[in-house]
Amino acid sequence: MKKRVLSLLMALTLCLTTLPTAVFADVTENGEGSGGTHYVAESGGTQYETVQDILDNMEEEITLLDSVTEGLTVYAPTTIHMNGHSITGNIDATDSLTLNGGTVDGTVTVNATGGTFTMTAPAEAEAAITGGLSVVSGSASVSGAKVGVKGTLYFDGTDMLISGAVKAVELDSAAKPAAKTLYGSATVNGDTAAEAGFDTDTYKVGGEIAKKLTNKQVGSTTPAAPSLTLTETSKSLTAGKTAVFTANYTGTDTLNAYVQGSAVNGYFTISQKNNGDGTYTVSVKIDEETPGGTYTLFVHELGNTSVQASATITVTGLPDAAEVNGKQYKSLPRALNAAQNGDTVKLLADHVTDADALNALGDDFTFEQYASIVPVVTKTLTLDLNHKTVDYLEVGFSETNEETQKKETLATGNLTVTSEAAYGRISNLMFMAGALDIRSGEIGGSECMGLLCDANSGSVTVSNGTVYGLTVLEGASVTVNGGSNHAGEWVVGSGATLKITDGTFGEVQFTRNGTIAISGGTFKSIKSEIAEELQPLMSLLDTQKVHAFYKGDDVQDGNATELADVTVKEHTHTMVNSKCACGFSCTHTNAEGASTIGKDGKCTVCGTQFAAGIGETYYTDVPSALNAAADGQTVKLSYTEYEILHLFLKRRGQVLSISEIYEAIWTEPYSYSANNIVMVHIYKLRRKLEQDCKHPTILKTAWGKGYYIE
Repeated sequence: MKKRVLSLLMALTLCLTTLPTAVFADVTENGEGSGGTHYVAESGGTQYETVQDILDNMEEEITLLDSVTEGLTVYAPTTIHMNGHSITGNIDATDSLTLNGGTVDGTVTVNATGGTFTMTAPAEAEAAITGGLSVVSGSASVSGAKVGVKGTLYFDGTDMLISGAVKAVELDSAAKPAAKTLYGSATVNGDTAAEAGFDTDTYKVGGEIAKKLTNKQVGSTTPAAPSLTLTETSKSLTAGKTAVFTANYTGTDTLNAYVQGSAVNGYFTISQKNNGDGTYTVSVKIDEETPGGTYTLFVHELGNTSVQASATITVTGLPDAAEVNGKQYKSLPRALNAAQNGDTVKLLADHVTDADALNALGDDFTFEQYASIVPVVTKTLTLDLNHKTVDYLEVGFSETNEETQKKETLATGNLTVTSEAAYGRISNLMFMAGALDIRSGEIGGSECMGLLCDANSGSVTVSNGTVYGLTVLEGASVTVNGGSNHAGEWVVGSGATLKITDGTFGEVQFTRNGTIAISGGTFKSIKSEIAEELQPLMSLLDTQKVHAFYKGDDVQDGNATELADVTVKEHTHTMVNSKCACGFSCTHTNAEGASTIGKDGKCTVCGTQFAAGIGETYYTDVPSALNAAADGQTVKLSYTEYEILHLFLKRRGQVLSISEIYEAIWTEPYSYSANNIVMVHIYKLRRKLEQDCKHPTILKTAWGKGYYIE
């Protein structure tokens, strides 16, 4: 008591002589005084720059204003309210010490006969004491944090109790002295009946980490028999699904699980997970080929069936989904995976992709796992839709390289889609790599993707069936030469190609940046746009030959942006005032103003065949030119026809054979292939001379001999 009074007097003297202002100045929550002085603790309304100053005064209550870094010596019973702060430094306690709501980074030494060290740390703290605890005499209790004591542990006192939410201690080596026996519990509130043994860096009880460690044995030393129960004792599922059970187990052994029933034959795949809280998750994957029936799941301790639980699993079998070479399969993916090159996979039921199973794969999965859920064609196969529907199908398999962001083909597929019975449907057909031939069935439909050809996927041929919606990406090509009622939006991306040679279409819109070449087909309604702007339909036509849109026998203006009930046919331009009714315009001159009409009378731009010309004006028949000619004007015939006519006129009344005509005009020896050449030019010449080419009156035929003009 004298020491305490002396210290108090010394403190009062210091306050009165050296720090009259700072001690009583306003202080913030983190200990900052108005004068710039940093206070770390408070006791009795007075703030201090160090905790040791207060301990030297032997104050009973101390409140930390901030975390401190200093070694501390405790002379008298003291309680320190830490308010979530920490003490960095070693603590020597020669009397009772209580630390509330904080942590210590250092070694705490308790040498207080009859005294007690009590520490309660915040629940979120990784450790109450990081460094070590040495109890030379007296008692110690540490709790609250995830770990009670990290570092070293020495106990030779009266009582010790250390607990942690994760583990009681995490030590560099076993506690000393080695002669001391410690007891523990796997739970914070459990009895400490069992002896604890040091293992690697902590103490364990019955193979489990001790969350409570003491020198006192409390409770019975005979462990209770473990119990094992399942939260659900029955489940009913469809084959192909997974039954999940929760097992509650109080023991420490390994669990085993298996399924019993008639003709199990490996239909069940079982996995289990220790959740660390006395429960296990037991998952039973039911193979899609599993026959319907009731099966029993047994879960028991490994090698000890006296600790056992069971549940019934009622399985509803799946119908046959597909057939390959007379063998039936319960799912389309399994049939596709089992099929070999050249096989036909025939649908026996509609296929709907298992979205739950697909989502369960997450982001990290193998191709085999994916192809067990999603139908993917990676061989050369024929798919007979057989009046059934597939919601989603892939041909070939590719993915994007995360580093290069380029497509990498992992597997190619060659698929022919057909249907021996009535139409079937593939709602969403993804063509990734290989070749695709659609000979029957419907692709797409209401709110479906239809057919999507990925970049550089390969070539697609549509010879029959119906395509509702098409997307062709760069490097892919699609040819349509048949089918009926094609409709929807057909998108052709940059670098992609779409050719249409035949087929009937309903209402269709072409959206394009790539190449579209239409040379045939009938359209109920057709329009085209680029960047959401309608374009002249003429730009869709194949330019290898001249084509145009027809309604019946009437050609339609290809400059229109939308037409109805039209057919695309080959076309011969008929130019009136340099414009054809199909919408094509031609001045028969090039950019430099030179004539584009060749010696044969044909325009090299529009293909119009002219029969005669007067100066720079040309006519498609000779009578029109003659009627237009004024007195004294010269009417010119096309070069080859002129030469042939001139030959007949020079040898008027004589029958000229095909060989004589060919050698005279083409100035080379006759061969059999020349027959067609001569006959074509005779036909062209007659069109220019005769009123009726079928009944010529000027250039006549001598059957079996040749031709002549009287």
